[in-house]
Amino acid sequence: MSVLGYLKNMVIEEVPETSKAAPPLPPKPTIPVPSPESIDPAIKKILEQEVQLAAHPAYSQFLSLSESMSTVIPDENTRFRAALAALAPQNIAIKDILFDVDECIQALDKKEREATAASAKARQARVGSREAELKNIRLTAARLQDELAKANADSARLEAELADEVRKIEETEAQFAAAITSYRKELNERKDRISFLGKV
Repeated sequence: MSVLGYLKNMVIEEVPETSKAAPPLPPKPTIPVPSPESIDPAIKKILEQEVQLAAHPAYSQFLSLSESMSTVIPDENTRFRAALAALAPQNIAIKDILFDVDECIQALDKKEREATAASAKARQARVGSREAELKNIRLTAARLQDELAKANADSARLEAELADEVRKIEETEAQFAAAITSYRKELNERKDRISFLGKV
């Protein structure tokens, strides 16, 4: 599998449906730079295989010869010297090997650009549309919050107006009730006086 294939698999994997309720985003984590020991072996192997395809025979033979000595010569510097000495009779000079290494470095630079582009594509496919959806949800939530705040303010204003109207009505009712009671008393008293005076 190539580096691009490895990253493209991220693109074509099924993206789960976005949850209807979007919780607040947690703080964006800081991704640490992997140490050489913690690099994913699968990615490293794919990268090395693809880059070494760009190597010319000089570096390929040097690398193969050096690796074949690893069981008997553990030290890498010593192996490199031994490999260079063994290749010299074959007219493979150091400059040829270094030229091939430069070719590998250029191939690696190209893979870096390809991986960056593939990663951006994967990010857009897996995250981009969902980020846009989340943004829309947050805008809708903010709009609804504004509408809710306005509705609450309108409700409080209307409640105060209704309470004032009820107070006015109840005050008027109380005035009428008091006036009726007073006038009824006045009429009854007048009736009693007229009745008394009529007997005299």
